[in-house]
Amino acid sequence: MPDQKRIALIAKGLLALLIVVFSVLSSRTAIDPLIKATRERIEYGEAVGYLADAETRMQEIRDERAEAAHAVKETEQRLPGEVNLDAFLGEVGEIAARTGTHIERLRPGEHASRPLFRQLAMDVRVTGPFLSIYEFICELERSQHLTRIQNVTLLGDRMGGECAADMRVALIYAKSSGG
Repeated sequence: MPDQKRIALIAKGLLALLIVVFSVLSSRTAIDPLIKATRERIEYGEAVGYLADAETRMQEIRDERAEAAHAVKETEQRLPGEVNLDAFLGEVGEIAARTGTHIERLRPGEHASRPLFRQLAMDVRVTGPFLSIYEFICELERSQHLTRIQNVTLLGDRMGGECAADMRVALIYAKSSGG
């Protein structure tokens, strides 16, 4: 009889083990689709979030582009239609007189066409004390004519004497309606 009890006990243990395994497998079969659906829902939710963020950013970029286009259009309208070289040279002479500098060279170069404007490049050489040259450059940048100083090379001694500044200055004006 002890063997029968042992066999019955083993049978009950095996039956319990089978029930546990069956329950785990059954629940896994039922739970896996739920886990997968939850994971997919989270991934779908994340994707929707990414799309919403991208859509918002695209609208911001459209708005920024519209603002930039408006600013370009306003700037183009303010550009002079042509170069008034006589007026510009007169202003440069006045700036030199006010700052105590001397213009040794002012040579107009070629007209160049850029995507949004045209420019007349000029080589300018100004001499005088360093601080006077600095004031000349500052005033030239604030000129009533739209100018851009493209390059400056300063030459002089270390003792605070006379200096020279070789500059490449561009006078900016509007593109012609044909180009």
